[in-house]
Amino acid sequence: MDVVALRELPKIELHVHLEAAMSLDCLIELYQRYEPEVSISKEVLATQLSCHSLQSFLKHWRWVQYWIRSVEDYEAIAYSAAQAQADDGIVYCEMFFSASAVMQKGLPMPEVVAAILNGFRREPRIRIKLIADITRDFGEYAAIQLLDSLNQVDDVDVVGVGLGGSEHQFPAKIFKRVFLHARELG
Repeated sequence: MDVVALRELPKIELHVHLEAAMSLDCLIELYQRYEPEVSISKEVLATQLSCHSLQSFLKHWRWVQYWIRSVEDYEAIAYSAAQAQADDGIVYCEMFFSASAVMQKGLPMPEVVAAILNGFRREPRIRIKLIADITRDFGEYAAIQLLDSLNQVDDVDVVGVGLGGSEHQFPAKIFKRVFLHARELG
């Protein structure tokens, strides 16, 4: 099938990460906002961010997270990700965001979620629902705190929670109480 024809077909995306879905241009803008004296090209950045395994994805995810520092940054990357998805013919998407990273940065969860949803809603060609990704590396207690923080958000476009991070070090079974708590919170 022709790539152009495939791009034009309407599609859905059920597992994509916000921080990995923004355009390289958006990432460069963030980078230059916080490191204005350093220049980086799209080609070099694309090469550096090439992933071949979950471990390389996690390494790059940590690097990208460093450049996302404010509520406004989250809205910018959400809008960029929504545009990129829509450009590929995605009409509906369920997108994860790294809620644990928001907590680690000390940013207000309700404001970050609102900014992400505002960014998504600025792109009229796509409908995006949000899933909060709990990073298992921070432990059960942090995950429960994160859920309580998310419980302050009342928006129908926040549809669930997921469990990301180092699967081999922190198996899902140790987070059973976290997901029971999530169920209790609705």
